[in-house]
Amino acid sequence: MDRLVAFGCSLTQGQCLPDNYNTDRPSKFSWPQLLSNKLNLECINLGKGGASSKEILYKIINFDFNKNDFAVILWSHNDRDCIISSENLIEQIGIWKVDYDKLSKFYFETFYKEINTKIQNHIYYNYCNLYLKNKKIRQLHLQAERENININSYSESFNKWNNVKILNVFISDIRQNFPLALDNHHPGIEAHENFANQIFEKYIKSDYV
Repeated sequence: MDRLVAFGCSLTQGQCLPDNYNTDRPSKFSWPQLLSNKLNLECINLGKGGASSKEILYKIINFDFNKNDFAVILWSHNDRDCIISSENLIEQIGIWKVDYDKLSKFYFETFYKEINTKIQNHIYYNYCNLYLKNKKIRQLHLQAERENININSYSESFNKWNNVKILNVFISDIRQNFPLALDNHHPGIEAHENFANQIFEKYIKSDYV
């Protein structure tokens, strides 16, 4: 059976939905599963809570794709990074950890600039795009949230070398219009449904009808 393989952070995993509260397993109510159902594809949801775009890329290039797989990537927030020591040892760096994690505190006090992380993440997007094209894997790219940085003079430069089409649908926008998940922070069931529906109706349906 052909597969939809989803990569992302907690927004892809479906964190704190009714069937996976306080667990790391993906939810059956998450948008990748709902999108897979619409396409009659097996769903492999590799979303991981707290994942940065760097960690997401690392998972993609180490995944054993089949030739008919459909990769859907929801790239993470700009204010994240990680240190990869091995496949099973990835130390996440995030703004939500600065009060108790020395590495995250040091990173944000010393290194973090949003424009730098934006540049770095777009390099990840473009490398992923080329990697999957080379393997002839169909792909769609999304971002967790709209870019919120005013890059001004950088805009023209980004447009020149960025070859990755980011779909114009954002789960962080949708989350505001529906009840939240059990932690009162992550998107709830209705938001995941709406997100999956928009991706399908706007960007996929015409290829299958």
